[in-house]
Amino acid sequence: MDNFIKSLPPLATLRPFEAAARLESFSRAADELHLTQAAISRQIRALEEDLGVMLFERRHRRVFLTREGREFGRTVSLALESIATGAQGLRGDPGDKRVVLFCQLCEAFYWLMP
Repeated sequence: MDNFIKSLPPLATLRPFEAAARLESFSRAADELHLTQAAISRQIRALEEDLGVMLFERRHRRVFLTREGREFGRTVSLALESIATGAQGLRGDPGDKRVVLFCQLCEAFYWLMP
């Protein structure tokens, strides 16, 4: 398990990368995540340094995914989607909101009686 954790890229870089890869724009990714374009750029640069590969080709104020970037983008998107699905399953149905009250029976009797 320890090797698994050590082989992960910095997790804070994955959401900015996924958004930038999907939108093919650091600026639009920044808008979506409520960050600055510079913050997105730094996170992606850190991810590229960690992986040792360029994920984006930067040209004239535009970015284009490299082959490695497209492949890793698909991997990250699927992983984040899986995490989101699992989290939603734990949260339950949004229409199924219940309040659970733990109290003594006598308190419940007085609280629930009209």
